[in-house]
Amino acid sequence: MMRQALSSALGQEGVDVEVIVVDEGSSDETQARLAELDDPRLVVIRHESPKGVGGARNAGIARARGEWVAFLDDDDLLAPHNFRTQLSRAGDPAVTLLYSGRVEVDGDLRVLHLTPPRSPADLARRLFQGNVVGPPSGVLARSDALERVGGFDESLSALADWDLWLRLAQAGSAATSPEPLLAYRRHPGSMMVAGADDVLEEFRRLRDKHRSAAAALGMEFGAVFVGSWLPGRDLAEGRRLRAARGYLRLAIAERSPRNLLRAGAALGGRSIQRLGRAVESRTTPRPEWLERYA
Repeated sequence: MMRQALSSALGQEGVDVEVIVVDEGSSDETQARLAELDDPRLVVIRHESPKGVGGARNAGIARARGEWVAFLDDDDLLAPHNFRTQLSRAGDPAVTLLYSGRVEVDGDLRVLHLTPPRSPADLARRLFQGNVVGPPSGVLARSDALERVGGFDESLSALADWDLWLRLAQAGSAATSPEPLLAYRRHPGSMMVAGADDVLEEFRRLRDKHRSAAAALGMEFGAVFVGSWLPGRDLAEGRRLRAARGYLRLAIAERSPRNLLRAGAALGGRSIQRLGRAVESRTTPRPEWLERYA
């Protein structure tokens, strides 16, 4: 997966890039694989002792020399025109954050779901409710804005990106590209899956950090996050009725047919859930650019 991710970063069309890999104390073949890549645009930073998600990303930010910094986890893929397309929407110098639509794929790059980007209008306010920007992969941030807000909070892990988007959105504005320019890979090792037991505790710490600012706007911090993440957790742990109720509340609040179907699938059991996922996968358009990695 790392080789594919690097290929997608080095293969960006129409822009100059430097690609910085932060190796968090790997003990497998990562160093040897990286040494095989003969490209002067590639820089490798190695931490003999892992510094965590925030520390690794901040090390990359500190080494970067460009006007914009893009993020990419080692299991995700960028469309070849990702940076060019997003940067074309950054004409206003007040823009500090760029993000796009994405497709979620499985380990074999079968498309599972299409997520269009949420509107950047009133983004700073809506981020107090949930991470409406999404995961860090494929997101671009202006370098001077990253310096002003202090980069990633190294005390956070799974939710460190949400925290940074909150601070960047308050430091400027954002722009989006509706096209799916990122393939976000879902697999058993994904952070939000493998670290599910720790996510809720981390959310509580993030809520404490931003509670006062949210309250000043008359908002309950993380209301959308709780409404969307907890039903999935309940379903994974076999609490089908509770999950169905959560999805139903979300369907009503967001007028979302997809969450209404999720509520029914949660009650129907695993066979109905598998059928629903299969139908969605077959009916979700596959971006042409993804074929180069198939």
